[in-house]
Amino acid sequence: MSKTPFPKGHVLNDIWASLNLVAQELNVEHPNVMFAIPERTAKMIADRREIQASLRIQNDDSLAHHVGWGLQTNVVDSICMVSLWNELAEIYVIPAGFFSALEYSIRDDPAFMDVRIVGLSPFLIDSYGSPTIDLEKATHSTPALMRLAWDGALSGDYWDVESIMHLPKTVYHNDDRALEAAERVGVEVEFA
Repeated sequence: MSKTPFPKGHVLNDIWASLNLVAQELNVEHPNVMFAIPERTAKMIADRREIQASLRIQNDDSLAHHVGWGLQTNVVDSICMVSLWNELAEIYVIPAGFFSALEYSIRDDPAFMDVRIVGLSPFLIDSYGSPTIDLEKATHSTPALMRLAWDGALSGDYWDVESIMHLPKTVYHNDDRALEAAERVGVEVEFA
């Protein structure tokens, strides 16, 4: 387990240590090598690559008349990443939020189709929008930290909900939107 950068006793130490264990397990199973993209996600990437190739041809064919088919597309986007996180969660029986807080290198070339864990996503950001591990300078939590913290708490296997309630608000957090969502699902919410 790597040394945790947060004050002794803070829930972020548990979160950091747990995420490091997940990353280590993946790297132990696939030491210093890329591992195959799981089947469903690999199929999604292959299908998207085929659509992208078709779009390029359609764009090339229409260039003499217009540039309307010149769309910017990425084969691996947030939808593919959510698929990867969920598929890894099923394989390893760990909440998807853990996998969402890891940084990946993905090769989507048909000859490779593999992935490697390259690090942890930042947990906190400061008032300038820069990543920080200093809780006193942190003004917001990252979405990756919130997915990880809440998935771990709601699973009942990692830490208590109460312990994560004092983390900084998520960047882009909006109290009104949070209240609307809480009303939709019938939850009472108080903001500190």
